[in-house]
Amino acid sequence: MPAGVCCTAVGAENLMRKVLIFLVICSSILMPVSARAQAPTPPPTLLEICYPEGKFHPAECAKAVWEATGFGGVALLALGVLAIYLFVSPTGKAFQTWIGEIAGNWLRTLSKPTPIEEVQRREAEYLKELENSETLHNHEEDVARFDAYLSALYSDENPLKPSEDKIFVDLESDLSIEQRIGLSIKSETQQTKSFVELKTFPSLAEAVNYADERTGKPFSALALLGEPGAGKSTLLRQLARQAVRERVEDVSKPLPLFVSLSEHQGGSPLNFLRQHWKKKLGFDGFDNALAQEGIWLFLDGLNEMPSANYYGRVGEWKSFLSGLPDGNRALIACRVADYGRGLDLPRLTIHPMNEERIRQFLNKRAPDRAEILWNALEKDRDEESGRMYELAQIPFWLVMISSLSGKEGLPRNRAHLLDKSIERWLDYERNVRIGGLKVDDEQCEAFHKAMVHLAWKGLSRSQNYTFDINKARRLFVAKQTALQADTALELAKNCNLLLTIPPEKPIKTRFHHQLLQEYFAAHELARRFLANKGLSRLWKVPWRKWKFVKSEWGPLPSPPQTDWAEAVVLAAGLLSSENAERLALAVLAYNPPLAARCILESGAQIGDPATEKVRARLQADLENPRVRLPARLAAGKAWQNWATPVY
Repeated sequence: MPAGVCCTAVGAENLMRKVLIFLVICSSILMPVSARAQAPTPPPTLLEICYPEGKFHPAECAKAVWEATGFGGVALLALGVLAIYLFVSPTGKAFQTWIGEIAGNWLRTLSKPTPIEEVQRREAEYLKELENSETLHNHEEDVARFDAYLSALYSDENPLKPSEDKIFVDLESDLSIEQRIGLSIKSETQQTKSFVELKTFPSLAEAVNYADERTGKPFSALALLGEPGAGKSTLLRQLARQAVRERVEDVSKPLPLFVSLSEHQGGSPLNFLRQHWKKKLGFDGFDNALAQEGIWLFLDGLNEMPSANYYGRVGEWKSFLSGLPDGNRALIACRVADYGRGLDLPRLTIHPMNEERIRQFLNKRAPDRAEILWNALEKDRDEESGRMYELAQIPFWLVMISSLSGKEGLPRNRAHLLDKSIERWLDYERNVRIGGLKVDDEQCEAFHKAMVHLAWKGLSRSQNYTFDINKARRLFVAKQTALQADTALELAKNCNLLLTIPPEKPIKTRFHHQLLQEYFAAHELARRFLANKGLSRLWKVPWRKWKFVKSEWGPLPSPPQTDWAEAVVLAAGLLSSENAERLALAVLAYNPPLAARCILESGAQIGDPATEKVRARLQADLENPRVRLPARLAAGKAWQNWATPVY
């Protein structure tokens, strides 16, 4: 018998014993006392029957319960068995959740409502806190500016930490509105055909407030999409701040609620939002606000929800958002590759930054080095591979570039860029910042090992996994002894590699940006690959598995994805050219587009035979009708990138 099944059976047996002991006691109480008193020789007690000589006999015990109490004992026994089933089985646990939600709704109905004056006072305090809070600015990126309602403020005297508003550069975006029209086919059959209307806006605020031509009102729910590091979180938070100001000036405006979806571990979206509301405002009022006042939900990181039952949870969010009452709005951010057609919402897609915006950002972020860095980017674009210039069009990577001095030139790929940036931030913390942690070289090496271990464990669970702070402390010292856990945690926070979520009890922590988690995990991935560990599960996707659409004009499902894609590409950049080629060929058997990215984005000198092998496989999959259509489209996009690389 498997160990898990055995443990479950033993646990159930122990629980049954406890229930029967309880029934013995109840049966003794229910048994007529007069009958025992009148008997010439008192019969043995139920305890003596069930436990003769200290050994439990369930059959005799059940029989005695029936003889002693009749129907009452049987009813108690049946209730006990039902309780065991509801406590142990998966169906029973689902039933518990359902009963819990019903009971919670009933209790909320019966509970005394919070006085309106108290509600208004707490709401005003919440808005003031959100309006006045500053971002804990991230060294390495400009896209995950502050977590839910961060009030911690770093000094602007630190040249690597200017406040967000001083360096914010708005981005262009496309609004893709899918229109559907009915087509009459063969005079009776009705089909729905879709076409996409594309509109371009110079700023996200204009796109969000664009009025739907069919209703004359802005869309109630939109999906904000972009590549990793494209600026989704920053734009989302800027809009949330703007919504706060509007609410302060006009109470008829929706109340903004910023939510990190990485915290959605389970339960329905409605219950999750109720809990988040109560945690932030201190009282039960989400349902009332949703029904009467109006809420503007800023939902960050759809792709960062735990991978377990991910698509089921996406379906629940789709149902919730489609049923939003009038007066409520929602903007939900997600990586474009992970979104697919999950929510079926109008899509706002962020444009790469153009030359003007790149220079504007550099002048704000690093005015003393802006010209040097721009000249290096121009040289890369005009005379070299163009990889760094392509990266500079993405805000996260532009922040990385802006942290460099520019004098030593630009790194050859993303992984080396992060190496240089993090090395610079650690150097600032050790040698420049007043009050910084004075750690030596050995401790810095130990810190790197600790971060790698933490990232690997986190990404093995989900994208940008949120850790209990005590769990993070244990992981920090699991692979090294030169640095204490609290010192490592403080160093990670000071360098803005990790952020803490203090309102939680217990306190939790996660990486400041998902790409940082993927970067550190890539180091462990590269180490395991060189040690010939089996890693195919990390990049394997259902390449040939068909998933049919509902109708001829129905939307296509998204191409197959893996949570480890970015980490695999970063690992290729950390390896030598020879080993990067080996990794690309290992990935090719399971994920041809990802293998192409390993070659294109690693900056490695890959041999012609390996390159041609990857290209040939992409072309074969593109033309193979046995490969599902979304996967063929992904192969075609990867093929196109050979001529126009996307970094």
